[in-house]
Formats: sequence, C-alpha cells, structure tokens
Amino acid sequence: MTNKIGWFIAAIIYTAVLYTLVRPGSKGTVIIGQLGSVLTDLVRGATGESYSDSDGKWSAGSSS
Repeated sequence: MTNKIGWFIAAIIYTAVLYTLVRPGSKGTVIIGQLGSVLTDLVRGATGESYSDSDGKWSAGSSS
C-alpha cells in the first residue's frame, strides 16, 4: 500500500514538472491540464462519487 501511495505522489510531481516545462501558449499546457482533470475524476470515481451527465456535477453517494 505504501508503495502505491509513493507512486501516486511521484506521478503528481512528474505531472507538475511537465506542466512547468511546457512552453506557455502551446497546446501542451492544455493537454497537461486535462491530464490533471482526468486523474482528479479517476480519484473521485474510485472513492464512490458519481457524475451526473444532466447537470455536469459530481455527487457523493447517499447512505440508505
């Protein structure tokens, strides 16, 4: 488990470094930004939140 957390933190740092190295005004910054959004959505989905296409929002599951 600790190894997986370490890899996840390394991936975030790697993404941040790539983001800073990409030249401003190029499409690379958009791609790196979208990659960050994808990772955020992946974590949200893995933690049990659900996405509604109708209103475009994330919501936590309700306990019954």
